[in-house]
Amino acid sequence: MSQIKTFEISLPLSKKDYLFLKDYIDNPGVEISNDIRDAFYIYKSHFSESDDNIILEKKDYSKFISKDKYKPNKASITESNLSDKASRIVRKNDLSFDVAKRIDVALDYSHTTIKCLTKKQLIKLRKIIIEEDLINNLPTYKLIDKIYDIIPNNDVFLLNVDWSSVLHNEINFIANEARLRSKPSNSYVVCLSFKGCCENCSKDIVGKVYKISQAPQIPYEKCSSHICLCNLLPFNPDYQYVSQDGQTKLKLDNEKEWKLWYLNNISLENTT
Repeated sequence: MSQIKTFEISLPLSKKDYLFLKDYIDNPGVEISNDIRDAFYIYKSHFSESDDNIILEKKDYSKFISKDKYKPNKASITESNLSDKASRIVRKNDLSFDVAKRIDVALDYSHTTIKCLTKKQLIKLRKIIIEEDLINNLPTYKLIDKIYDIIPNNDVFLLNVDWSSVLHNEINFIANEARLRSKPSNSYVVCLSFKGCCENCSKDIVGKVYKISQAPQIPYEKCSSHICLCNLLPFNPDYQYVSQDGQTKLKLDNEKEWKLWYLNNISLENTT
């Protein structure tokens, strides 16, 4: 009997991990965990093929992808609790469950990082994000020309907005919100970031663990960068912890250090 070949991938992704995953991410014969898949698309939204400086710090908890036959993880109404409109879009385009969750968030106009648009303009902008980013997977810069089509020619303010930064933040908000909504409110996430995140994010949220019901919105409201580089990723405090130097580690790496972290963070939180 032939063996299943597996490859170890750590989160957050490095550039090497990202480039490796590019060859497999759309292959239905390769099983990739949802966490790794989410991280790939988050990295992709910030990554430029010509930019060698955007590289994530590599942390030590492990995920695996397996090369094996499996039934593609397509969304269905029963398993995803999507809105009717999102369900129709997903069925029409044969999209993955992860993309389906993001589309569902994008169709909820009650939350956004863009405060300068009317609701009508926001609906049109989200339609661009759904069709061009989530469905067609186009790079962000290709969406900008379409945005100018929904802006009045005499609106000097909107015409001079840095839409590249605005789009990156809105797309990142949608991805993080979809991730949070798909997990129970009493489960945990850890805030991780790319190199070069701002001082406010580094001080306030990066490396911290939150119950989903208490997690900050990403992009972080106090972020001082044009593009917030933070992301909330699934975290299991029974097997993981954050070391004193801010690294996400496995309990097996240092059980004594994990126990001290757990007592000071998780146990203390549950008693208050």
